[in-house]
Amino acid sequence: MYEIAERDKKWPPAEIPRIGDVVRYYTSNSPEQLQLAPSATDSPPSRLAFKPHVLTVKASPIRPLVSNVKFVQLTNDKTVQLLVCEMYQGVVALWQPSQPDAAPKIIAAVPHPSNTTVVDLDGDGLLDILVSDLGVLSAQDTQHGAVVWLRARPDGEFDASVLVDGLGRVADTQTADFDGDGDLDLVVAVHGHFNTGNVLYCENHTTDYASPEFEPFVVESRTGAIHVPIIDLNSDGHPDFIAALGQQHELILGFVNNGRGRFEQQAIYAAPHPRWGTTGIQLVDMDRDGDTDILCSHGDSFETPAIPRPYHGFGWIENEGDDAFAYHRLAYLPGAHSAKAGDLDGDGDLDVVAGSFMPKYTRQESQPFESLVWMEQTSLGQYDRYALETGHVNHPTLDLGDYDGDGDLDVAVGWFVLESDEGDADNPWVTLLENRTIVKD
Repeated sequence: MYEIAERDKKWPPAEIPRIGDVVRYYTSNSPEQLQLAPSATDSPPSRLAFKPHVLTVKASPIRPLVSNVKFVQLTNDKTVQLLVCEMYQGVVALWQPSQPDAAPKIIAAVPHPSNTTVVDLDGDGLLDILVSDLGVLSAQDTQHGAVVWLRARPDGEFDASVLVDGLGRVADTQTADFDGDGDLDLVVAVHGHFNTGNVLYCENHTTDYASPEFEPFVVESRTGAIHVPIIDLNSDGHPDFIAALGQQHELILGFVNNGRGRFEQQAIYAAPHPRWGTTGIQLVDMDRDGDTDILCSHGDSFETPAIPRPYHGFGWIENEGDDAFAYHRLAYLPGAHSAKAGDLDGDGDLDVVAGSFMPKYTRQESQPFESLVWMEQTSLGQYDRYALETGHVNHPTLDLGDYDGDGDLDVAVGWFVLESDEGDADNPWVTLLENRTIVKD
């Protein structure tokens, strides 16, 4: 079983100024000053009907720290499940949203799981799960991060083993056959903190998956890596990847593979200042022109001081071809931490859902912030904004998927609650918003 040093339960971390902070925006969080921010707080309610289902784990800690939710299909019957990472108890769980009253199945104990990737790593026909483990909760320089392999068994259970450890805080792990030898290698986003982060390429040398062996190489030494999705950037048939870096670097970089697991770096986007607060990316063809664009969010609310910032939000980086990219702002949203594209209204184009995560900001009743919004694409590049929820800025993660098989996309939203009201013993782990665009008889 996977073991690691005792989890660090100190929270919140000490207020340490970031290296490289050179831009100052707010020094107070007064309502008068916040009104200067261009982020909407009065969007109309959604024109689509969503029926909420609250998924709560009874007898669990009252402060769920859900870091990742993902719709998955792990079995041959194509049942849609929710794969959930929760960092307070340190567990990875599977939930069947079509049975909301059923308890989740805890499939592994991992100290601080931050993300998951579903892949058949060993080629046995069963879908495994790679878990990116921060190793510690608070932002600090440690070597407790790891990549954990949950190897699927024929009976539906999983065996946990460590593929790579001794890392900084690991935020994402993806796989591809980068060196063309027929097995799957890893690319790992080690977010770290000030000194321990990097991006790793881990070459697969395994001869027996009872004892997997991966050799790590540093391909980017800067800290702050968040996501490393796979893509063929130059259409040469070799898998490449894109890395999003936060932690004052605020970059989106391409890594072009020569087919032998060696990479050449390509600049895609640099944010306008070191407090941009990059929080994630999704590769998607936003304008449906046949190439891959990048949906990105920036709303890191753990900057000092922990207050809403007027430039936070989400947008997309258009792939214009010939290595040219152009950024388009979609919306301002303080604390924007997760944005996903999908056709919510069934009209054939891509809309966007985004959540806000400002867990250290004390909400003011006089000016609650929109915590979950969706942007309806009404014509190419034109969007109308709607509020799905206001006031609960506790959503670092969300996903879109058709859990009930009715043909439209539903929304799963994770809750990360640092502070709870007394007696609030049933804080949800996940809110499932059932899309009622298409209603079966």
